[in-house]
Amino acid sequence: DGDRELKWKDVPEKERDLALEKAVADYSESCVGPGLTARQVRAKHPGATLMRGHMVKTPKHEGEGAATRLIGRARWTPHGYMEETEYDEFGGVKGVDSPTPTQASLRMLMLRGLRRGDRMFKFDIKSAFFSSEKRQDDRIPLFMQLPPEDPRCIPGTTTYRELSRDIPGTRRGPRSFYETLVKVLIKNGFAVSSSDPCIFSLRNKTGDLEAELAIHVDDGLGFCSNAKAETKVRKILEQSFALTWTSLARGEKTIFLGYEISENDDGLRLSQDAFCKAKLKEVDTCKKAHNSLITEEQRTQMRKLIGCLRWVHRIDMTIGYVLSRSSSWVASPHCRVQHLNDLNKIVRRCLRDLPFMLIPRLDADLPLHEVGVC
Repeated sequence: DGDRELKWKDVPEKERDLALEKAVADYSESCVGPGLTARQVRAKHPGATLMRGHMVKTPKHEGEGAATRLIGRARWTPHGYMEETEYDEFGGVKGVDSPTPTQASLRMLMLRGLRRGDRMFKFDIKSAFFSSEKRQDDRIPLFMQLPPEDPRCIPGTTTYRELSRDIPGTRRGPRSFYETLVKVLIKNGFAVSSSDPCIFSLRNKTGDLEAELAIHVDDGLGFCSNAKAETKVRKILEQSFALTWTSLARGEKTIFLGYEISENDDGLRLSQDAFCKAKLKEVDTCKKAHNSLITEEQRTQMRKLIGCLRWVHRIDMTIGYVLSRSSSWVASPHCRVQHLNDLNKIVRRCLRDLPFMLIPRLDADLPLHEVGVC
């Protein structure tokens, strides 16, 4: 059953109970005040936002090889973005972004690490949003429905408690955790890149670079000059967060920001093999003539395929022209089977020759602007 999609019922009962207990505990630690009904909230806190909640249950494998076991992950989270939009002084929407390094910044980080011969590592911060700093008092109060398992629930009513931090599912959740993480890193000597706020560097007292890392919400990928520097970075993060840390040897594969990354003798190989095999599928043209108009069902499938190919475009620039033309045609009432066939050709090629990008291991004395061209 290795290819079968996991279901929550597949998880052992004991693991399910533990996951639900932790979900309720995480939520309770992020709330303040007593449980209130909707009427009580509106009376005491005019203008407050009330959010319904639901339990997200995810089965997953933990460990590797013979030690692999099936566990459950659960999270009590709001139903989508139910908050009122907050604006800054310039009229922009506040707190809806998910801090992510640009593709160029990430590739240059990898390139610099390769040139120096650094050790690569990856980390994943557990329950990250529940580690964020408390919400500020001047923001719109958020009240969220209590999970049924919480003892504070008022029988026969929907009960709410005020959130003290931005938990998963809130608009500002990613940004709040990013701000918390940045404070920890800067306090411990890291500097934020002037070109990308998600790239950080750490130098020793003599100014020599010890580590560089990229942050994508609660995931990180970085390079350290030696084992001592790696231990230093790990301890800095473990002082404030619970995390999973992986030191990556040559040949080991990891996933970060949608890339499957592995190091070999030629450099760093970036691919999306698993994504291509799972998501790229041709759209059935029903053997219609080349100049026939596509149906609405085919148009919907074409849009989904374009979305998947945009993801692949990050490592295969050759599909950019057809992808751009298809994005224009899919919205046109005159879109024809011919345009659909152009996309299907790309799918067949990607599945036949899985695309990848190589960040080369070049001479360390080569100027960086020439390396970029190579």
